[in-house]
Amino acid sequence: MNNPFLLICLIGLLYVLAFRGLSLVRREGVSNQFVYEGLGVTGLILLVMYVGNVVIHPFYFLILLYLITMRA
Repeated sequence: MNNPFLLICLIGLLYVLAFRGLSLVRREGVSNQFVYEGLGVTGLILLVMYVGNVVIHPFYFLILLYLITMRA
């Protein structure tokens, strides 16, 4: 997979969907704030990568996404 934009997008979407699936297993609703933050951070990182011509490693993106959405 050579396209970093597609990979970052997939990681962000799968992250949100995975936690949505976990909330269904627990029979709880997923927080709208979690979904908005996850998609917002993904969109912001994609925008920074596009405008700034910067490549962010997908693992670092996943760690950043986790730290932002799972704050206590």
